[in-house]
Amino acid sequence: MVMSTIRFFRPMLYALLAFAVPATSLSAAGFNDTGITSFSDASQNNLSTEPTDYPGQDASHGRDAAVLAGRLTKIGGGTAGFDYTKIANNGTELPVSVGLDSLPGSWACTRDNVTGLTWEVKTSDDGPRDQRWTYTWYNTNAATNGGSAGTANGGTCYTSGRCDTDKYTADVNTAGLCGYHDWRMPTRMELLSIVNYAAVNPSIDLDYFPDTPASGFWSASACAGYSHSRGTSISAMVTPTTAIRIARSRCASCALDSDLSFELFISVGANLGKFCEAKFRVKASAFTYLAGC
Repeated sequence: MVMSTIRFFRPMLYALLAFAVPATSLSAAGFNDTGITSFSDASQNNLSTEPTDYPGQDASHGRDAAVLAGRLTKIGGGTAGFDYTKIANNGTELPVSVGLDSLPGSWACTRDNVTGLTWEVKTSDDGPRDQRWTYTWYNTNAATNGGSAGTANGGTCYTSGRCDTDKYTADVNTAGLCGYHDWRMPTRMELLSIVNYAAVNPSIDLDYFPDTPASGFWSASACAGYSHSRGTSISAMVTPTTAIRIARSRCASCALDSDLSFELFISVGANLGKFCEAKFRVKASAFTYLAGC
């Protein structure tokens, strides 16, 4: 049995990846952690302390570790190191006790206080944002669609004739969800930012993202989506119709770009007693070996 743990380093590109949000309302924007707060060895998972012969595991680093140590102050709430705030239909911040509804002061969106992104929250009310609706990927912008616009209106959704990613986003912007009119499809990396790797089916914090199907979600990327079943990437060309969760940021140009690079630290252990550490640089889908192992 092989055990792998991952820790993301905060590189000098941190400022490039940070979202432009007012310092008075949010802490410095950056990366979310994985949500993993337990440890493993060659034969066991979910250990409460880190084995001395398998050091440097994910749960010992980052925001999740700071929460366990009582060293992380959050703006809102959320499991492990995640920090979310509920946002009402009218754009106001809400206490965690407020539930989903269509009333102006009811919950409809969730703001990530770490990345600065605001996300729509799905529902199970047969309304326009119901989690059971599916959409086809459709983008007529030749500069961003990878050479193919996709399929128009190929899903099953609330508004007949509007069941693709482009039209759904436009409809939400017309409605002004949570007081905003700048909603967009998230990048693949932005979808990754809300994945809780300690959870499965779905791999997300259900207290702030309820009614999330354990299925694929479209991204703005021309050839990649994301699955919230076990936190694994999927190809957009494999699933003809799937779910949408749109997002917004405080500036049009500050999307978390999958082409920006960051460093990845991987510790690998095996029951043969071997252990090594390796460092890679990730840019888009390419891994560059730097050192170790």
